[in-house]
Amino acid sequence: GELDQCADGISQIERHAEQLGKYVKDLDKRGANIPQLLRKVEEEMDSGRYLTEETGKYLKGRLRETDLSKMTRHRLEKLARQFEATGGRFEAVSRTVLEKQRQLSGTLADQERGEAGGAA
Repeated sequence: GELDQCADGISQIERHAEQLGKYVKDLDKRGANIPQLLRKVEEEMDSGRYLTEETGKYLKGRLRETDLSKMTRHRLEKLARQFEATGGRFEAVSRTVLEKQRQLSGTLADQERGEAGGAA
């Protein structure tokens, strides 16, 4: 049911976080296709962010319900804790990625300036 979908959403957020972590490592490799990797990073971050927002909204809404059975409430609270931990990991990886993007855009701009300066 819905709770299973929610648990699945949390697993997907975890996968997005792991994938982003791999991309960050790939960006450091020599000869990496930076523009292509950055495109993949954007897609991964967008999907993860969307899932994080939707899952958060769903959990908040359900936890506000007053007529939940004890078992359902317990399961929702457990999912909420998992979600917080997973969402936190996703956010941390996202920050690392954004920092990396800033570094790379600076490096690429320096390279372009260097090439333009060399041609003059």
